[in-house]
Amino acid sequence: MNSSQAPGRFPNNNLRDYLEMFNVDVLRRMMGQLFISKPRPTRKAEMIAAIASRLINDDFLRGLWNILGKVEQLVVRDALYDPDGQLGGQRFHARYGVSPPEPSKYGHHPSPVEFFSVRQSPLCEPALVPDDLAERLLTFVPPPPKVELAVEEKLPEFVEWSESRYTSKGKEIFYDNCTKSR
Repeated sequence: MNSSQAPGRFPNNNLRDYLEMFNVDVLRRMMGQLFISKPRPTRKAEMIAAIASRLINDDFLRGLWNILGKVEQLVVRDALYDPDGQLGGQRFHARYGVSPPEPSKYGHHPSPVEFFSVRQSPLCEPALVPDDLAERLLTFVPPPPKVELAVEEKLPEFVEWSESRYTSKGKEIFYDNCTKSR
């Protein structure tokens, strides 16, 4: 993927630049999660180098991919194969019926999926897959499943649905099941 061709990409979309956004406390936690051996680096630049070299190791990257859950793998697959390298939470929810995992809160350990797709900030959506990481992931991560819609040849005679609405006080009101005929 060429960052100059994709409008959603940022210049220098690489892993080291994204790691630069984190403070030393977060980087220290990342090193622990990535099993970087002790004595661990203490300077920020050295921490970033250690984390980046671990994540671009193909064997380690495959192992990290394998511990992801099904939804987490779908998150990475969607962002990886998106033309802009992005993951949009609303699009993901519409496609799979579940929301992507929330990014970890400040001060908590990053979830494994956050090593693959990085947000500009904790509140920023969409997440991006750094180009140098995407290059390696594309060698073994399959594309996401195609979206298919069920098509009915003939319209049904009756349609049933349930309806609910929220009142101004936040209470949900349920209406009885309704039946409509054509």
